[in-house]
Amino acid sequence: MILLTSLSPRRKELLQQIGFNPVTLARRREVQVSFSVSDFIQIDSPVNFNYHQEKQDLTLDEVKKMTVDVAKLKIHRVVEGRILTIYNLQPEKTVVVGADTIVYFNNRVLDRPSLVDLDLLTLEHLEQAEREARRMLSSLRGQTFHVITGLALACGENLQQDKSCYVMTEVKMKEFSDEDIERYIGTKEPLDKTGAFGIQERGVVLFEEIKGSYTNVVGLPLVELVDLLGDPIFRGRVQLPLSTIHPVPNFPTTPAAPELRVVAVGDINYDLRFNELPAGFFPRLSPPGKHVRGELKQAVGGSAVIFAHRAREAGFKQCSVLGAIGGDALGKLVEEYLSRENIQTLLPANYNLKTSIALILRDQAENDTSLTITHAQQSLSEDDISKAKFDIEKALVVFVSGYCLTDPGRQRATLKVMEWAREANQIVVLDATVNIDEAFDFITFTEMIHNKVDVLVAEIQTILNWLNIKDHLEHDWSFIIEHVIPILRQHFPVIFLRTSTYSHEFIITPRHVPPPIELDYSRRSADKKLGYADERTAHHLYRFMSSRLLMASSSPRRVALLRQIIADTKFEVLASEHTETYYSDEAPKDRVRRLAIEKARMVLSKRDDFSPSIEIVIGADTEIVLDGVALGKSNDAETAREILRKLSGRSHEAITGLALINIKTGQEVVDCVSTQVDFKQLSQQEIENYILSGEPIGKAGAYGIQGIGVLFVKGIVGSYSNVMGLPLECLSEILKQDFKMPVWDIDKVSSWNF
Repeated sequence: MILLTSLSPRRKELLQQIGFNPVTLARRREVQVSFSVSDFIQIDSPVNFNYHQEKQDLTLDEVKKMTVDVAKLKIHRVVEGRILTIYNLQPEKTVVVGADTIVYFNNRVLDRPSLVDLDLLTLEHLEQAEREARRMLSSLRGQTFHVITGLALACGENLQQDKSCYVMTEVKMKEFSDEDIERYIGTKEPLDKTGAFGIQERGVVLFEEIKGSYTNVVGLPLVELVDLLGDPIFRGRVQLPLSTIHPVPNFPTTPAAPELRVVAVGDINYDLRFNELPAGFFPRLSPPGKHVRGELKQAVGGSAVIFAHRAREAGFKQCSVLGAIGGDALGKLVEEYLSRENIQTLLPANYNLKTSIALILRDQAENDTSLTITHAQQSLSEDDISKAKFDIEKALVVFVSGYCLTDPGRQRATLKVMEWAREANQIVVLDATVNIDEAFDFITFTEMIHNKVDVLVAEIQTILNWLNIKDHLEHDWSFIIEHVIPILRQHFPVIFLRTSTYSHEFIITPRHVPPPIELDYSRRSADKKLGYADERTAHHLYRFMSSRLLMASSSPRRVALLRQIIADTKFEVLASEHTETYYSDEAPKDRVRRLAIEKARMVLSKRDDFSPSIEIVIGADTEIVLDGVALGKSNDAETAREILRKLSGRSHEAITGLALINIKTGQEVVDCVSTQVDFKQLSQQEIENYILSGEPIGKAGAYGIQGIGVLFVKGIVGSYSNVMGLPLECLSEILKQDFKMPVWDIDKVSSWNF
């Protein structure tokens, strides 16, 4: 069993990649537990070591030694602190592993911008971490530096029996821009990363190439780790991955059209609506009143229901409502109606409540004046909403009506819903309803919903009232843009502002404050005005979240790579089903270019099979080339055996042809990326064990660098993702330079592409 002195999720994923099984240590203190020789557990053993304590400049040899010393210190703290005994682990069956990874540049060691868990950062410390990340990234721009990991392994019962080494990888960064730095910092990813970058996340787009071990840059050099584990002093404690059969990694795939889900939190009413009052009815109303005849319509409504309706019309496939429904006869009618409309209710009927009834009298004035008389039974407790937690976390959008925050019976539960959604990285939309400014002052409100809201929807007049601005009108565009919007942008990434008459609308994003858009509300018939604001909001959300890229391949490896830099909802995959024709006189690099563009064109011809929002089609083709000859795919064990023997102890090329087509303009960009891969000398037993794992079958070159095959790779020169089949560094550059679509824009909230 391995005891890893680090809680790093990245190191955990690397161990899992080569077949080790993570085991949770919690609740195992009372009973002696027997672990498998292929299990590993993680324990935190933090060491805040100051590399510059004794001198300002450090030589490379000094830094190498220090990384190993820190790794040893980590395992000493665990063993000498009797951690194994505390958790009833068996020291004589355990190998304790320590690792320390640093970035060495210009005779200095770069640490993490934040040494504190990001969830625990105060605003002051967050700003400090961002400044430090900015400084580090600026210094590394266009530069070559080293990533060094010190490894130390010891027997659980005897620290004198240990093995250690250091691993060094040379890294070169692109000449990325100041905007790239700011956008990357905005993702918060670099704040807890050594050197302020993470190659296994979106930070990969900042890289030009690496020379050496990719897993070392991630934080745990696997080849060297396995070599140390194979030392006789650890015999019987750890089963090396290649000596057992392992399933092929199961990468999640993306359907042809991702299903966009929304949960609407708010009122659910049984409505009685009268929409035929003449324009200006309420302002002219005077004693003794008026007698009006017309049709009184019965319907199901409320803020949650209306938004769910509009979301379905906009294109969201699964729409749910979270609100109180009484267990009476009206409640049954509400449930039946929502079922017919294919809107899911997340809470069962509450037999202790009566269904809320709303009487809505609406005149036909420009601003759709209405009088709503409500008998409300909308209270929700935290126990109530806990039943819907799973659905909330699976929704891509959670829409919250401001009424839920102004109602004491729903406020705590609603804030909890918003917290769950943000923790699950979903988009939270808050509709700041009319008169919310009377319930809270602006400072109290922003403190209450701090870091819980991605999109604010509000009427401009409500905002003016909130900010106590009385000498400017809502149509004073220059004042709104120069003075009001900057205040809101301090608290909300995206803002929809509309005039109270719905004549104009602002769509404000983190990067843009465009002029107001003229709306068609006044030209609509009375029956088309209901829910107009929700219709606009749902439409914008759907357009933002719908797919933009189409991958002309169903390869799970390419899907996993694309997911690393692009939000799930922003791309679709569609197999090209292209017949790959080979010409004997065609060079491998020419062939992968040709096949890549042919795959993209083939998929482009299937317009009915993908969403109309798609803008870019991506095609790719990868081959493994040895001595100028492509080795092809290994479709059976014998072919895999033959290819692996050829690659053993030699260097080869992984080449990928990459093609992108802009659907609107017809622009085509085709490129080819090559990576040198250095294989170690393989024994016949290693080859046979690897074939038994099933991993090499069906792969170009008969190995998967993203799986157990990484243990055959001494190092690479170039792009790791290219060896997997999709060079992210090149792809991101083409999207940015040729199509003006930086990857930062193809995310959930960072920017909106209209």
